[in-house]
Amino acid sequence: MKTLRTIMASGLLSVMVLFAQIGVGPTCWLAIYQPEVPQCLRK
Repeated sequence: MKTLRTIMASGLLSVMVLFAQIGVGPTCWLAIYQPEVPQCLRK
């Protein structure tokens, strides 16, 4: 069981490092996901 936890932790860490190298931040995800803005909130 401990080895599975170690593998999952290292996999998660490597994915985070990969995203950091690509430069995918929260702002990029917000740019991709643009929900419909209600009419009352539009400027």
